[in-house]
Amino acid sequence: MYLLVLLAAFGQTCFCQEKMDTAALIKEFKKVMSYTLEPYVFVATSNTIHSEPVVDMQDTLQTHGVFYKNETDLYYKNGNEEMYLQDSLLVQVNNERKTIWVSRVDKASKEKLGAQHADNKQLQELMRKNYTIRKTNIDNDRTAISFESKEITGRSAVISTHAELLFTQKDHHPLQLAVEMRMQQPASDEMVEQIKSQGVDERKLIQFIGGQRYLVRMQRVTVAFDHIDNTKEKAMQMPVWQAIVDVDPAEQKFIGKGNYSDYEVTKTF
Repeated sequence: MYLLVLLAAFGQTCFCQEKMDTAALIKEFKKVMSYTLEPYVFVATSNTIHSEPVVDMQDTLQTHGVFYKNETDLYYKNGNEEMYLQDSLLVQVNNERKTIWVSRVDKASKEKLGAQHADNKQLQELMRKNYTIRKTNIDNDRTAISFESKEITGRSAVISTHAELLFTQKDHHPLQLAVEMRMQQPASDEMVEQIKSQGVDERKLIQFIGGQRYLVRMQRVTVAFDHIDNTKEKAMQMPVWQAIVDVDPAEQKFIGKGNYSDYEVTKTF
């Protein structure tokens, strides 16, 4: 949830736009997101997903998410999905399907999964190479950094991404992070038949551009930061996997308990 991913109406109310050195903009982006590097983190978010055209119910969703970080332990929940990365375990819960997957995670892998590499030079080079980055002053209180993917020529399929991070100008607190992705791909007869076989009206996805048939799809995901807390007291309120799963030492297996007692639990080690 902390990478370049999510977007909000860019430039609709702005009255001043300036281009800055790419390195300086990347540095400012990392400054806004630096709260994730603290040993204790709590984040509450409101999330929306909107796709065009709308094909099924999953194309338009509104969910609420929470994220906890207590040093190396993590917990994340968004909609029906939960994840515990605690002790030496990765516990993944799907509350809609009523399933729990329990995997073993060694210390090195856990640190890699939980780390946010703010000084990763490869990430900076990726941004420079693939995105045009701009800073916009929305008003006296809010600023936005936007990322526009550069066009890649010579490819029949085109995927474009526009991302924006909205934050307070005074203290660099994130307000909203969003992304809009658009895909345009030549549609072969085989692809059209595959779409039909899935029960989807292909007319919703197929467009004729320049006399040729294309599969066109857009998805927009927006995350609003409702609350951020970097205190140890809040981080200590993190839900723990022991509250939903018991360990049967005799049979060496995990069993759901409480509200999770009827969940199907799968141990992968």
